Amino acid sequence: MKYVLRYGTIVKAIEKTVVKKSTHDFRRSMKMNMEVKVFKRCEIVLNSTKTYENPFLDVEIDAVFTHESGRKITLPGFWNGGNEWKVRFSPDEAGKWEYTVTCSDKDNVSLSDSGTVICVNAEPETDLEKHGYVTTKKDSHFLCYADGTPFFYLGDTHWQMPDYERLHECNYPGCNCGNQFKHLADDRKKKGFTVYQTYFDSAESDGGGNKRVHHWWSEQYTLINPQAFNETMDIMMEYLASIGMTVAMGFGVHTSTICRFGSKPEPM
Repeated sequence: MKYVLRYGTIVKAIEKTVVKKSTHDFRRSMKMNMEVKVFKRCEIVLNSTKTYENPFLDVEIDAVFTHESGRKITLPGFWNGGNEWKVRFSPDEAGKWEYTVTCSDKDNVSLSDSGTVICVNAEPETDLEKHGYVTTKKDSHFLCYADGTPFFYLGDTHWQMPDYERLHECNYPGCNCGNQFKHLADDRKKKGFTVYQTYFDSAESDGGGNKRVHHWWSEQYTLINPQAFNETMDIMMEYLASIGMTVAMGFGVHTSTICRFGSKPEPM
């Protein structure tokens, strides 16, 4: 389940971005300091000098971001195709963040890094930016934002959205917007929905009769296809963040079962 971690955690809104023209503070780290606005995304990009037979399974990178207050956030990185690995970070608090990236292959120093992220305050535009991530308070039984503001969870099911919703055509009768995914997201936002529930179809399934946009696997269940994520999911997640949707993401196999993954399925 490494590949979903490029977007964030379940029931946690991701960083503020937009689809056509990005307004987040995007930086590539080359052992340099970065400056980013609070809740905006920065990106650490590392290029491996070592080639792996299966870069998705053979090596992992992890990053620890330490705020000047001492608070730590640990995030996994991901393989982005070729010899490129990334760590994405959206700081939720202004101040100085020191980071260290480590690699499971101790001999590969090219996938290690360290540096500083300076996070500055910005005018909030979404409820996330105004109140913080969605969470729960100790000894409570309801969802709220980080500052204690109640969060009303309202979302319907966009199951297999990454697999079957279109970015370049719309099938709604009489609509010429050219973007089925955006049409649905905008409709839910106008109706007051706060959560976008979806999942990747991790197996090969019938898709409810829909034609698949991308296949997530270059080699079935062992090697992902990064291009599929870059051309579909990255764009979708960016847009959902830009309109202030909290994303609840999972995995599913629809009509397939684990027995169809192979004659001798093993945990991955």
